[in-house]
Amino acid sequence: TEVPASTRFTNMVASSSQRVAVVTGANKGIGYFIALQLGLSGLFSKIILGCRDATRGTVAANELNKLATGGVDFQFVPLTIGDS
Repeated sequence: TEVPASTRFTNMVASSSQRVAVVTGANKGIGYFIALQLGLSGLFSKIILGCRDATRGTVAANELNKLATGGVDFQFVPLTIGDS
C-alpha cells in the first residue's frame, strides 16, 4: 500500500535530527540563500558551509545561525581547491 504524502513528509521532519546538508560556496550569493532555505525547511539539523574564504565563511555561519530558528546548526568548514 502507498503511504500518503503527508505521512511521508511528517516522517522526514521527524527524522531531521540526523540529517546534514553540505553547501559549497555558501558564504555569498546563491549558495548562501540555498543554505538559508535548507535551514528554514526544518529538514536538517546541521548545514555545513564549505567556503574558501575563512572570514566570509565564519561570518556567514554566524549570520545564518541568527536567521534560522528551530535548532538547525550552521557550521563553516574550510574548502580547499587545488591540485594534489
